[in-house]
Amino acid sequence: MKMGIYSKIGLGTYPYMNARVRVMKSTMIDKDEYNRLIKMSPAGITKFMGETAYKKEIDELAMKYHGVDLIEAALNLNAARSFNKLIRISSGRAETLIQAYLVRYDIYNLKTILRGKNVSMDEKKIRKLLIPAGRLDMAALDILLKKETSAEILIASKVVRTDKDFLAAINVCEKGKCLCSIEDALDKNYYNMLMELSHTMPKQGRYVRAFLKTEIDLLNLKVLFRLVREKLPKKDIIDKLVFSGEKLTRKKLMELAGSKDCEELYSALSGTGYDTVLEKSMDDLRHKNELGTSEIALEKHWLRQVDLMLHQHPLSIGPILGYMVGKDIEIRNLRMLVRAKVTGLDEKFMTESIVV
Repeated sequence: MKMGIYSKIGLGTYPYMNARVRVMKSTMIDKDEYNRLIKMSPAGITKFMGETAYKKEIDELAMKYHGVDLIEAALNLNAARSFNKLIRISSGRAETLIQAYLVRYDIYNLKTILRGKNVSMDEKKIRKLLIPAGRLDMAALDILLKKETSAEILIASKVVRTDKDFLAAINVCEKGKCLCSIEDALDKNYYNMLMELSHTMPKQGRYVRAFLKTEIDLLNLKVLFRLVREKLPKKDIIDKLVFSGEKLTRKKLMELAGSKDCEELYSALSGTGYDTVLEKSMDDLRHKNELGTSEIALEKHWLRQVDLMLHQHPLSIGPILGYMVGKDIEIRNLRMLVRAKVTGLDEKFMTESIVV
């Protein structure tokens, strides 16, 4: 992805666009509605969605899908349409940033296709999991589904810089049937691209960088806790980190990667503020060896930080970024609820897992 198209762009305030975004945000599901959804059956959740901003998708897809498949398909289609609407109502410079942000859906789709191909999943099943909300529409994704190798898929996507190092990662993965190196490279490529873009924005760039660096911190924390728990060597952990975030500098990340266990890692976070965020969830890690509540705590912190940016800088790019994060989380919440219902998980789990 060449950065020349982003050179020397600015981003002014867009009162009209932010007003439209606030209207879109007002249709999103709130905490009280989630509390009601927890007590509903999958059929009840479908009926509820048919009375909300998801009505068009539920009605349109009801003849083709049923049950959980209908909800999943409606969520994916609504996400794509919501973000495409955001692009339509944006001006040129804001549009550049929104499209760049939505490359994360292209990354998600690439990972999904690669994982599906890696385990010989049926093409139709892979297709149902895709969310065409980024630069790759469904027609482009269908072309990628026909490709055989990881290299063919990634090069044809034109989403990432397939330079010498990236091609080397592809080669390593294809030999070992492991996608780790490719997925790490995709994530790093994405965040580096966005960070480069932020430096071309004289006025709004600082908001974008603060947003990105906080997200990178949280991504790195999830990786650290997962891999330290698995006792991976320090070097292997460092290879999977994105350098560097808001509070977790390169030096700090190097220190954290050397932790002998999760307890030592948590202690080393003292003074960063993230120790407070994770304090309550550490009990599950200590007594059950479960990371789920820690990751949910980080997601909730992320949503609070985005809301804070939105309220502190209402005429900046903040409300637009805030809406996109909120929509991402809403889709995940609803998907989690439906899957939890189908697998018979209890209401306590669902209540604790909802990010709001």
